[in-house]
Amino acid sequence: DYYQAIAVRGEKYYFTDITLGQIDDEMVYTINYAAPIRSNSGEFLGILVCKKDAQEVSDTVVSTKVGKLGMTFVMDNNGQCIAHEDKNQLFKRVEFLEKSNNPQFSSLNRLWERMHDETEGFTEYELDGKRFAAFTTIDGSHNWTLAVTTSQAEFMADTNKAVFLFAVITLVMLIISSLLVFRFINPITSRIEKITDRIGLLAAGDLTTPVEEDLINDEVGRLTASTKQLINEFHNIIGDIRNALSEISLGNLTVETQGEYRGDFISIKQAIDQGITRTSKMLMQITYTAEEVARGSAQMSEGAIGLAQGAAEQASSVEELFNTVSNL
Repeated sequence: DYYQAIAVRGEKYYFTDITLGQIDDEMVYTINYAAPIRSNSGEFLGILVCKKDAQEVSDTVVSTKVGKLGMTFVMDNNGQCIAHEDKNQLFKRVEFLEKSNNPQFSSLNRLWERMHDETEGFTEYELDGKRFAAFTTIDGSHNWTLAVTTSQAEFMADTNKAVFLFAVITLVMLIISSLLVFRFINPITSRIEKITDRIGLLAAGDLTTPVEEDLINDEVGRLTASTKQLINEFHNIIGDIRNALSEISLGNLTVETQGEYRGDFISIKQAIDQGITRTSKMLMQITYTAEEVARGSAQMSEGAIGLAQGAAEQASSVEELFNTVSNL
């Protein structure tokens, strides 16, 4: 068997079924382990075989339990118990295999069939109450099956406890989250509402109400600083436009906008300056036209005066002519 498993099939290790053997002059159930011996280049040199008390193997296996009512055991392909916490069951067919032939224990029969036919699985069965069983085939063996069982009631109790603990943790986290929201988010919301109200006043034309200072260097603080900068920009631009229009109303057509305009506001500055220039040129044209009209009026006045003097001289001549005619 050793050579078939290791030398021929090339398995990494191999162990025999439980046999009755002698260790230290004492007859005990033993198990033989075998592993290949190879050189550094991988050449097969031989097989190392070690003998061990099977009872120690059983003690190692059954120390693994799930819950207080759980149990771990190992069975070979013939139903012989290799490891079991009940030493009376060791190295012979286990009790529930005999019960599996009884129709009253049909679930045990299904469990054994699955353990015998499948390499791994999970199932329910009944033996002194409902139980769960998970099983898997052990590598390197003659289809030995390791099974771990537990009471369904105990398993569900642990599950329910875990669910309850999860619910409690979730509730605590929700409470903590709510407190954090109230502690941190609510002040942030209040600060944002103040900024929103101030922007609403700006939309309504209010350029004088100061922005409340926010010295916290976070997103809301930077939003407050940007809002303040925006209001100052509008205040400076509109103030500059108002001053320019006031100077124009006083007749000063040489005024120019003095503020610092950036971005799209530059087009506003250009439009105002061009308007002032065009208005100045138009008024200069009007002044020139008025002066031309005044000069024409003066010339007309001088002509009227000349006509008046000619008419007076003509009247004197007519009067002399009338006197002459009268004398004649």
